[in-house]
Amino acid sequence: MTAAIVVCFRWGTETELSAAGQRTALRLAQQAEALGALLCAYGSTEIAVAFVASDHDEALHFAARSLRKLEPGGTIRAGVGAGELTPLFEAGRFVSLSRGEAFDCAALLSRVAEPGQVLIDSELDGAKDGSLAAPETGKVLTVSGRGRRALALDVAHPFVRESVTLYEDTFTALEDTDEVPRSPTGAFQIVDLARDALVRGDTAGLDMALKQLKLTGEHPDLAARLAGVLAMTRGAKEEGLRILRRAVEQEERDDRRARAELAYAVGLAAASRNEEALLAGLRALALTRMHDDRSGELACARFLAQLSRASGQEEPARVWESVATRASRPPPG
Repeated sequence: MTAAIVVCFRWGTETELSAAGQRTALRLAQQAEALGALLCAYGSTEIAVAFVASDHDEALHFAARSLRKLEPGGTIRAGVGAGELTPLFEAGRFVSLSRGEAFDCAALLSRVAEPGQVLIDSELDGAKDGSLAAPETGKVLTVSGRGRRALALDVAHPFVRESVTLYEDTFTALEDTDEVPRSPTGAFQIVDLARDALVRGDTAGLDMALKQLKLTGEHPDLAARLAGVLAMTRGAKEEGLRILRRAVEQEERDDRRARAELAYAVGLAAASRNEEALLAGLRALALTRMHDDRSGELACARFLAQLSRASGQEEPARVWESVATRASRPPPG
Protein backbone atom coordinates (compact mmCIF):
# COMPACT_ATOMS: atom_id res chain seq x y z
CA MET A 1 0.00 0.00 0.00
CA THR A 2 1.21 3.48 -0.82
CA ALA A 3 -0.05 6.97 -0.05
CA ALA A 4 -1.64 8.47 -3.14
CA ILE A 5 -3.90 11.18 -4.48
CA VAL A 6 -6.54 9.99 -6.95
CA VAL A 7 -8.37 12.18 -9.44
CA CYS A 8 -11.57 10.56 -10.70
CA PHE A 9 -13.42 12.02 -13.70
CA ARG A 10 -17.05 11.04 -14.23
CA TRP A 11 -19.39 11.48 -17.18
CA GLY A 12 -23.12 11.96 -16.92
CA THR A 13 -24.16 9.01 -19.08
CA GLU A 14 -22.69 5.97 -20.80
CA THR A 15 -23.88 7.39 -24.12
CA GLU A 16 -21.77 10.49 -23.62
CA LEU A 17 -18.62 8.46 -22.98
CA SER A 18 -19.25 6.30 -26.03
CA ALA A 19 -18.89 9.28 -28.39
CA ALA A 20 -16.88 12.46 -27.90
CA GLY A 21 -16.33 11.53 -24.27
CA GLN A 22 -14.03 8.71 -25.33
CA ARG A 23 -11.71 11.21 -26.98
CA THR A 24 -11.80 13.35 -23.86
CA ALA A 25 -11.02 10.32 -21.69
CA LEU A 26 -8.05 9.46 -23.89
CA ARG A 27 -6.79 13.03 -23.76
CA LEU A 28 -7.07 13.11 -19.97
CA ALA A 29 -5.25 9.79 -19.71
CA GLN A 30 -2.43 11.00 -21.95
CA GLN A 31 -2.06 14.23 -20.00
CA ALA A 32 -2.02 12.33 -16.71
CA GLU A 33 0.63 9.95 -18.03
CA ALA A 34 2.79 12.90 -19.09
CA LEU A 35 2.58 14.20 -15.51
CA GLY A 36 3.74 10.87 -14.08
CA ALA A 37 0.33 9.63 -12.89
CA LEU A 38 -0.97 6.07 -13.31
CA LEU A 39 -4.31 4.86 -14.63
CA CYS A 40 -5.83 3.18 -11.58
CA ALA A 41 -9.45 2.62 -12.69
CA TYR A 42 -11.77 3.06 -15.64
CA GLY A 43 -15.33 2.16 -16.54
CA SER A 44 -18.22 3.09 -18.78
CA THR A 45 -18.70 6.47 -17.07
CA GLU A 46 -15.44 7.17 -15.25
CA ILE A 47 -11.67 7.25 -15.44
CA ALA A 48 -9.34 7.62 -12.45
CA VAL A 49 -5.63 8.39 -12.27
CA ALA A 50 -3.33 8.19 -9.27
CA PHE A 51 -0.53 10.59 -8.32
CA VAL A 52 2.03 9.91 -5.61
CA ALA A 53 1.17 11.84 -2.46
CA SER A 54 4.12 14.21 -2.92
CA ASP A 55 2.60 15.42 -6.22
CA HIS A 56 -0.22 17.13 -4.32
CA ASP A 57 -0.10 20.43 -6.22
CA GLU A 58 0.34 18.66 -9.56
CA ALA A 59 -2.80 16.58 -8.99
CA LEU A 60 -4.93 19.55 -7.97
CA HIS A 61 -3.77 21.71 -10.87
CA PHE A 62 -4.48 18.83 -13.26
CA ALA A 63 -8.02 18.37 -11.94
CA ALA A 64 -8.77 22.10 -12.05
CA ARG A 65 -7.26 22.63 -15.48
CA SER A 66 -9.17 19.69 -16.95
CA LEU A 67 -12.54 20.97 -15.76
CA ARG A 68 -11.68 24.55 -16.64
CA LYS A 69 -11.43 23.51 -20.28
CA LEU A 70 -14.81 21.78 -20.22
CA GLU A 71 -16.99 22.72 -23.16
CA PRO A 72 -20.30 24.48 -22.36
CA GLY A 73 -23.00 21.92 -21.67
CA GLY A 74 -20.55 19.16 -20.81
CA THR A 75 -21.33 16.88 -17.88
CA ILE A 76 -17.85 15.92 -16.73
CA ARG A 77 -17.22 16.33 -13.03
CA ALA A 78 -14.32 15.23 -10.82
CA GLY A 79 -13.43 14.09 -7.33
CA VAL A 80 -10.00 14.20 -5.70
CA GLY A 81 -9.28 11.90 -2.77
CA ALA A 82 -6.27 11.13 -0.58
CA GLY A 83 -5.27 7.96 1.23
CA GLU A 84 -3.78 4.52 0.74
CA LEU A 85 -3.88 2.68 -2.57
CA THR A 86 -3.12 -0.97 -3.28
CA PRO A 87 -2.18 -2.13 -6.81
CA LEU A 88 -4.20 -5.09 -8.10
CA PHE A 89 -2.96 -5.39 -11.69
CA GLU A 90 -0.20 -3.64 -13.58
CA ALA A 91 0.44 -3.45 -17.32
CA GLY A 92 3.17 -1.33 -18.85
CA ARG A 93 4.34 1.92 -17.33
CA PHE A 94 0.96 3.63 -17.11
CA VAL A 95 -1.68 1.07 -16.07
CA SER A 96 -1.86 0.11 -12.39
CA LEU A 97 -5.43 -0.89 -11.58
CA SER A 98 -5.83 -0.32 -7.86
CA ARG A 99 -8.23 -0.18 -4.96
CA GLY A 100 -8.10 1.64 -1.69
CA GLU A 101 -9.16 4.61 0.36
CA ALA A 102 -7.88 7.24 -2.10
CA PHE A 103 -9.85 5.80 -5.02
CA ASP A 104 -13.00 5.15 -2.96
CA CYS A 105 -13.00 8.76 -1.77
CA ALA A 106 -12.35 10.25 -5.22
CA ALA A 107 -15.05 8.09 -6.82
CA LEU A 108 -17.64 9.04 -4.19
CA LEU A 109 -16.82 12.73 -4.57
CA SER A 110 -17.16 12.54 -8.35
CA ARG A 111 -20.60 10.95 -7.98
CA VAL A 112 -21.99 13.82 -5.92
CA ALA A 113 -20.22 16.62 -7.83
CA GLU A 114 -22.13 18.86 -10.22
CA PRO A 115 -21.15 19.08 -13.92
CA GLY A 116 -18.01 21.18 -14.25
CA GLN A 117 -17.27 20.89 -10.52
CA VAL A 118 -14.26 19.43 -8.71
CA LEU A 119 -15.00 18.18 -5.20
CA ILE A 120 -11.97 17.48 -3.04
CA ASP A 121 -11.29 15.48 0.09
CA SER A 122 -10.97 17.41 3.36
CA GLU A 123 -7.97 15.16 4.18
CA LEU A 124 -5.84 16.66 1.40
CA ASP A 125 -2.90 18.67 2.72
CA GLY A 126 -4.06 21.79 0.89
CA ALA A 127 -7.50 21.51 2.47
CA LYS A 128 -5.99 21.17 5.93
CA ASP A 129 -3.53 24.06 5.71
CA GLY A 130 -5.91 26.39 3.86
CA SER A 131 -3.72 26.80 0.77
CA LEU A 132 -6.49 25.56 -1.53
CA ALA A 133 -9.35 27.82 -2.59
CA ALA A 134 -12.06 25.32 -1.70
CA PRO A 135 -15.09 26.36 0.36
CA GLU A 136 -17.17 23.85 2.28
CA THR A 137 -20.16 22.33 0.49
CA GLY A 138 -21.88 20.93 3.58
CA LYS A 139 -21.62 17.41 2.16
CA VAL A 140 -20.04 14.68 4.28
CA LEU A 141 -19.13 11.28 2.83
CA THR A 142 -18.18 8.12 4.68
CA VAL A 143 -14.97 6.49 3.46
CA SER A 144 -13.42 3.53 5.28
CA GLY A 145 -15.68 4.21 8.23
CA ARG A 146 -14.63 7.84 8.57
CA GLY A 147 -16.40 11.03 7.61
CA ARG A 148 -14.82 13.12 4.85
CA ARG A 149 -16.02 16.65 4.16
CA ALA A 150 -16.45 17.57 0.51
CA LEU A 151 -14.96 20.90 -0.53
CA ALA A 152 -15.60 22.61 -3.88
CA LEU A 153 -12.32 23.51 -5.58
CA ASP A 154 -12.15 26.84 -7.40
CA VAL A 155 -11.14 25.53 -10.82
CA ALA A 156 -10.18 29.01 -12.08
CA HIS A 157 -7.77 29.71 -9.20
CA PRO A 158 -7.32 26.49 -7.19
CA PHE A 159 -4.69 27.86 -4.82
CA VAL A 160 -5.29 30.78 -2.50
CA ARG A 161 -1.76 31.92 -3.11
CA GLU A 162 -1.17 30.92 -6.71
CA SER A 163 2.32 29.76 -7.51
CA VAL A 164 2.52 32.63 -9.95
CA THR A 165 2.92 35.03 -7.02
CA LEU A 166 6.43 33.67 -6.72
CA TYR A 167 7.15 36.17 -9.50
CA GLU A 168 6.30 38.96 -7.07
CA ASP A 169 8.35 37.31 -4.32
CA THR A 170 11.30 37.16 -6.67
CA PHE A 171 10.96 40.84 -7.49
CA THR A 172 10.57 41.77 -3.82
CA ALA A 173 13.68 39.80 -2.90
CA LEU A 174 15.80 41.73 -5.39
CA GLU A 175 17.90 44.33 -3.63
CA ASP A 176 20.01 47.27 -4.72
CA THR A 177 17.97 47.82 -7.87
CA ASP A 178 19.25 51.39 -7.97
CA GLU A 179 22.68 49.96 -8.65
CA VAL A 180 21.46 48.10 -11.71
CA PRO A 181 22.12 50.24 -14.77
CA ARG A 182 19.20 50.81 -17.09
CA SER A 183 20.11 49.03 -20.27
CA PRO A 184 20.95 51.57 -22.96
CA THR A 185 20.06 49.00 -25.59
CA GLY A 186 16.36 48.80 -24.67
CA ALA A 187 13.93 46.10 -23.62
CA PHE A 188 14.22 44.10 -26.83
CA GLN A 189 17.95 43.68 -26.25
CA ILE A 190 17.21 42.49 -22.72
CA VAL A 191 14.90 39.86 -24.19
CA ASP A 192 17.71 38.59 -26.41
CA LEU A 193 20.15 38.56 -23.52
CA ALA A 194 17.66 36.69 -21.36
CA ARG A 195 17.00 34.13 -24.07
CA ASP A 196 20.72 33.47 -24.49
CA ALA A 197 21.13 33.19 -20.73
CA LEU A 198 18.34 30.61 -20.64
CA VAL A 199 20.09 28.48 -23.23
CA ARG A 200 23.49 28.78 -21.52
CA GLY A 201 22.09 28.13 -18.06
CA ASP A 202 23.71 31.39 -16.95
CA THR A 203 22.11 32.10 -13.56
CA ALA A 204 23.82 35.46 -13.14
CA GLY A 205 22.66 36.49 -16.59
CA LEU A 206 19.11 35.41 -15.79
CA ASP A 207 19.16 37.35 -12.55
CA MET A 208 20.44 40.48 -14.28
CA ALA A 209 17.83 40.20 -17.05
CA LEU A 210 15.07 39.81 -14.45
CA LYS A 211 16.28 42.92 -12.64
CA GLN A 212 16.40 44.87 -15.88
CA LEU A 213 12.88 43.79 -16.82
CA LYS A 214 11.64 44.80 -13.38
CA LEU A 215 13.08 48.25 -13.91
CA THR A 216 11.57 48.67 -17.37
CA GLY A 217 8.22 47.09 -16.49
CA GLU A 218 8.15 45.52 -19.93
CA HIS A 219 7.75 41.91 -21.09
CA PRO A 220 5.97 40.46 -18.03
CA ASP A 221 5.67 37.14 -19.88
CA LEU A 222 9.44 36.82 -20.06
CA ALA A 223 9.82 37.99 -16.47
CA ALA A 224 7.47 35.20 -15.40
CA ARG A 225 9.53 32.60 -17.23
CA LEU A 226 12.74 33.92 -15.75
CA ALA A 227 11.19 33.74 -12.29
CA GLY A 228 10.38 30.08 -12.89
CA VAL A 229 13.93 29.26 -13.91
CA LEU A 230 15.39 31.23 -11.02
CA ALA A 231 13.07 29.44 -8.60
CA MET A 232 14.59 26.16 -9.76
CA THR A 233 18.15 27.41 -9.36
CA ARG A 234 17.29 28.40 -5.80
CA GLY A 235 16.10 24.90 -4.96
CA ALA A 236 12.33 25.20 -5.57
CA LYS A 237 12.48 22.76 -8.47
CA GLU A 238 8.88 21.55 -8.62
CA GLU A 239 7.56 25.05 -8.02
CA GLY A 240 9.72 26.39 -10.82
CA LEU A 241 8.50 23.72 -13.23
CA ARG A 242 4.89 24.49 -12.37
CA ILE A 243 5.46 28.17 -13.09
CA LEU A 244 7.14 27.41 -16.40
CA ARG A 245 4.47 24.95 -17.48
CA ARG A 246 1.70 27.37 -16.56
CA ALA A 247 3.42 30.07 -18.63
CA VAL A 248 3.13 27.75 -21.63
CA GLU A 249 -0.52 26.94 -20.97
CA GLN A 250 -1.55 30.56 -20.48
CA GLU A 251 0.26 32.00 -23.49
CA GLU A 252 -2.15 32.53 -26.38
CA ARG A 253 0.30 33.81 -28.98
CA ASP A 254 2.21 31.05 -30.78
CA ASP A 255 5.35 33.13 -31.18
CA ARG A 256 5.52 33.80 -27.44
CA ARG A 257 4.54 30.23 -26.65
CA ALA A 258 7.74 29.11 -28.37
CA ARG A 259 9.76 31.03 -25.78
CA ALA A 260 7.64 29.63 -22.99
CA GLU A 261 8.14 26.07 -24.29
CA LEU A 262 11.89 26.62 -24.51
CA ALA A 263 12.04 27.94 -20.95
CA TYR A 264 10.03 24.90 -19.80
CA ALA A 265 12.42 22.63 -21.70
CA VAL A 266 15.38 24.21 -19.93
CA GLY A 267 13.67 23.66 -16.60
CA LEU A 268 12.91 20.02 -17.37
CA ALA A 269 16.52 19.45 -18.39
CA ALA A 270 17.68 21.02 -15.13
CA ALA A 271 15.42 18.55 -13.31
CA SER A 272 17.03 15.65 -15.25
CA ARG A 273 13.77 14.94 -17.08
CA ASN A 274 15.56 14.76 -20.40
CA GLU A 275 12.92 12.96 -22.46
CA GLU A 276 10.30 15.54 -21.52
CA ALA A 277 12.84 18.31 -22.10
CA LEU A 278 13.48 16.98 -25.59
CA LEU A 279 9.76 16.99 -26.42
CA ALA A 280 9.31 20.52 -25.08
CA GLY A 281 12.36 21.69 -27.02
CA LEU A 282 11.02 20.16 -30.22
CA ARG A 283 7.63 21.81 -29.68
CA ALA A 284 9.38 25.13 -29.23
CA LEU A 285 11.44 24.57 -32.37
CA ALA A 286 8.31 23.75 -34.40
CA LEU A 287 6.64 26.96 -33.25
CA THR A 288 9.66 29.09 -34.16
CA ARG A 289 9.74 27.58 -37.64
CA MET A 290 6.02 28.11 -38.06
CA HIS A 291 6.57 31.83 -37.55
CA ASP A 292 9.92 32.02 -39.36
CA ASP A 293 11.57 33.07 -36.09
CA ARG A 294 15.25 32.50 -36.85
CA SER A 295 16.58 33.78 -33.53
CA GLY A 296 14.13 31.52 -31.72
CA GLU A 297 15.12 28.59 -33.92
CA LEU A 298 18.77 29.27 -33.15
CA ALA A 299 18.09 29.26 -29.40
CA CYS A 300 16.12 26.01 -29.65
CA ALA A 301 18.77 24.29 -31.76
CA ARG A 302 21.53 25.30 -29.35
CA PHE A 303 19.52 23.98 -26.44
CA LEU A 304 18.80 20.68 -28.19
CA ALA A 305 22.50 20.31 -29.01
CA GLN A 306 23.42 20.86 -25.36
CA LEU A 307 20.73 18.47 -24.19
CA SER A 308 21.88 15.75 -26.58
CA ARG A 309 25.51 16.12 -25.53
CA ALA A 310 24.59 16.07 -21.84
CA SER A 311 22.72 12.81 -22.51
CA GLY A 312 25.80 11.28 -24.14
CA GLN A 313 24.36 11.43 -27.66
CA GLU A 314 27.16 12.97 -29.69
CA GLU A 315 25.73 12.36 -33.15
CA PRO A 316 22.39 14.11 -32.46
CA ALA A 317 24.34 16.90 -30.76
CA ARG A 318 26.36 17.48 -33.93
CA VAL A 319 23.18 17.47 -36.01
CA TRP A 320 21.60 20.14 -33.80
CA GLU A 321 24.78 22.19 -33.92
CA SER A 322 24.53 22.13 -37.71
CA VAL A 323 20.93 23.30 -37.45
CA ALA A 324 22.06 26.12 -35.16
CA THR A 325 24.77 27.12 -37.62
CA ARG A 326 22.26 27.32 -40.47
CA ALA A 327 19.83 29.32 -38.33
CA SER A 328 22.56 31.80 -37.44
CA ARG A 329 23.20 32.67 -41.08
CA PRO A 330 21.35 35.60 -42.65
CA PRO A 331 18.34 34.48 -44.71
CA PRO A 332 19.02 34.27 -48.45
CA GLY A 333 18.44 37.56 -50.20
